Amino acid sequence: MSMDAKAKKRILTVGCCVVIAAGGYSGFLGIRSMIGPKQPLSHAELMQTPELKAEAEDLKQTIVVPHLEQAIDGGKNVLWCATFQMCWNRSIKTFDSQLASLSEPPMARSLNRHLVTADDLDPDSYVICAAPSGGPEFVAQVEKALDEKFDGGANPELLYRIPSELGPGNWVTYCYLFKHLPFEHFFERSREALDFDGKPVKSFGTLGVRPERSFRLAEQVIVYHFANADEFVLELITESSSDRLILAKVEPGPTLLSTIRSVQAKLDAENPESGQRFLQLAIPVINFDIFRRYDEFAGYYAVQQTRFRLDEKGAALVSEASLGGGGIPATSLIFDKPFLIMIQRVGAKMPYCALWVANAELLVPYE
Repeated sequence: MSMDAKAKKRILTVGCCVVIAAGGYSGFLGIRSMIGPKQPLSHAELMQTPELKAEAEDLKQTIVVPHLEQAIDGGKNVLWCATFQMCWNRSIKTFDSQLASLSEPPMARSLNRHLVTADDLDPDSYVICAAPSGGPEFVAQVEKALDEKFDGGANPELLYRIPSELGPGNWVTYCYLFKHLPFEHFFERSREALDFDGKPVKSFGTLGVRPERSFRLAEQVIVYHFANADEFVLELITESSSDRLILAKVEPGPTLLSTIRSVQAKLDAENPESGQRFLQLAIPVINFDIFRRYDEFAGYYAVQQTRFRLDEKGAALVSEASLGGGGIPATSLIFDKPFLIMIQRVGAKMPYCALWVANAELLVPYE
């Protein structure tokens, strides 16, 4: 199989949902297949039950941000999704010129640089709605759009929490983004713990897999850069030809944005090779649901919820937000130190989701 043919197979499950306003998985599937014809899974079913469900303020080693210019320091994880930026952009365009002139908090200045736009997203993957006010009519408008786009599979949550009355001059913008990119061939869940940052965590990949199966799974890995066991960049090939799932074990730059751009340069500059010579692959399992309240936006109702899963079957992401107010010996690819995960549309300038994993707080512990 040629490298081009391989690169057309891709995998991941991604969904994001954002609002801006102003004023026991395998067992279930088995039962489902027994009781009737096979139906497409809803987004909630694809996400599965999170291993970690928390509010961002309760996390000690993780920062949730609405923009890419967040500094990476202190050994903390940095989580970002484009959906808040999408709603910010639409809100400025449709309703509130005051957002465009905000200089405080500092994150408003970053959002007003519009580093990520609709051009970075697949138009078939998201719904965005705007209205002068919230309430039942707006909810019905969004539900209809979601049903038409996703055939009834969407499972919004923050949509039903938007206050109906946000004060004089209220407005509301809502965005829902979903992507599903499963691996064609599932990787293997490791039976042993992976040591990450001194913590035992669950992992998946090719460790402990028979050589013939490991060789086949490695066809789903393209290595773009390999300097040593602590510096490499790879892509996990999925069933989506329009999305890329990139993992990079690298030294971070000063910010999430600079780290992303450094990795993107390696994707463009290096000659890719098959992962078949890298017969050892281990990636931490991630499965969380985190709620973040942006108290920095004084006078605005600003919240975001992000659910993300990455395991041997693929990955899934749902993010909602609301803003209201006015020939070489075989070696190993082991992600046991800080690394970057980013999901990017093929041909886009910027990703639509990124996670810098600096510690084990967001990883699934091995018990």
